[in-house]
Amino acid sequence: MVFPGQRTEEALGKIISAAGKAIIRGCAKLADASLSPWMTKRYAKAEAVRLAIETDAKVRAEATINDARRQQELTKADHEAVLQRRMMRLEIELVREQRNLEAIEARALA
Repeated sequence: MVFPGQRTEEALGKIISAAGKAIIRGCAKLADASLSPWMTKRYAKAEAVRLAIETDAKVRAEATINDARRQQELTKADHEAVLQRRMMRLEIELVREQRNLEAIEARALA
């Protein structure tokens, strides 16, 4: 059963619904247009900060690696110096032992 004016109300409802959707789309487009430059700037700033953080992290990592390499080289140089001194002492001790043995041999033959 159809009441008088019911179809008109349904038609008006559809028109108002379509108009409401159009208004919402228009407001969304307006908001996008007004916020787009701001969002673009925000994204650009965020990207710049991300790159700065990555670059800083890479620089710090390289500095840490270089410091560790220098420390390792210094430790190696110190160790080589200790080994060199030990070798020199051993050489001196061997020369002294050789002289003692030659002296003992000379006394034994005399």
